[in-house]
Amino acid sequence: MEKPRFSQEIGQSVQARRTSLGLTQKQLASIAGVSERLVRSIEAGDAQGVGLTKLEAVLAPLGLELRLEGTGCSKGESGPSARFQDDEYEMLLQLAVDSWRSAGDHRG
Repeated sequence: MEKPRFSQEIGQSVQARRTSLGLTQKQLASIAGVSERLVRSIEAGDAQGVGLTKLEAVLAPLGLELRLEGTGCSKGESGPSARFQDDEYEMLLQLAVDSWRSAGDHRG
């Protein structure tokens, strides 16, 4: 059975963002509070039974969000995700990832 296109797109986006931040699947799972198996499934586009709450938990630490767009939305609209300029958001996200990593180095 063919995987839904949106599942594949979500998986590719999660994997690309995770690797660009230098995180492993295990690290992302730990930050998101989900299993590593779930992260692997999402990245493979196989997570058809994943609830929105868990998907949002995986997307949030990556600075990603799930949005619906239709004819009523214009590309120029700004919303909550437009609070920071892209470069500022990237810097804040990278600082969060770096601090999480350094905190992990001090754990026993």
